[in-house]
Amino acid sequence: MPTPMTPTRKPLEQLPEIILPTAPTPPNLNPSRLKILAYGDPKVGKSTWCASIPNAIVAATEPGLGALSAYQVPIGDWRDMKGFARKIIAGGHPFEIVITDTLTNALTMCTSYVCQKLGIVHASDLDFGKGYEAIRDEFRMVWLALAARGYGLVFTAHTKQKEMKWDGGKYMKTVPNLTNKAHEFIGAWVDMTLYFTIEESGAEGEVNYHRVIRSRATPQYEAGDRYACLPDPMDMSWEAFASALEIYRQRQQEDK
Repeated sequence: MPTPMTPTRKPLEQLPEIILPTAPTPPNLNPSRLKILAYGDPKVGKSTWCASIPNAIVAATEPGLGALSAYQVPIGDWRDMKGFARKIIAGGHPFEIVITDTLTNALTMCTSYVCQKLGIVHASDLDFGKGYEAIRDEFRMVWLALAARGYGLVFTAHTKQKEMKWDGGKYMKTVPNLTNKAHEFIGAWVDMTLYFTIEESGAEGEVNYHRVIRSRATPQYEAGDRYACLPDPMDMSWEAFASALEIYRQRQQEDK
């Protein structure tokens, strides 16, 4: 009769030693490390704002920056996007912020790439949502890799109107023109969702128009600032944005 074998105990996996923090981690308000979703109507000023960001490079999926002076790489499909990201991650360049103009186009390219790779026409062709999961994972991979290596990220998008329900009625809200799946990932992941718009002021016959950035949500439009550090409204310029971050950092230091 065979003798039962005594189970062999395997040694525990050697894990790195973890050092616990001794103080809270301060908020990361370096403009070149933030993740920002900048959205607004076409020609409202998003591209001009992006072109003024120092040490930034644009993954241009459409010719919106054609009339502006900016470092940009034309992106024709998702393979271009992946190659662009790989080049940025490799280093050896002065760029600190990667701008994707527009996020909607990038998602369309990613969807086409994944469907072709899987041999399907539409993401719904695979059961149990596997097609959508594959697109989501491929889409996230590029941005997560860039963020993990310390690059700031700016995504641009246009607007769309979304029907909302409240107190038995309905109203329309301005939101980024993204699919629900893209919005679930990007909207929750970014540090700031900034709404670029033009607002009126003054009495009738003396109306003035101002290009502003909104960073606080209202029932009329989507916006958000994880650190609650930006004035609202704010002048539509990178200088005003960077200055607001610096003022907030100084106040945080003074409160310590």
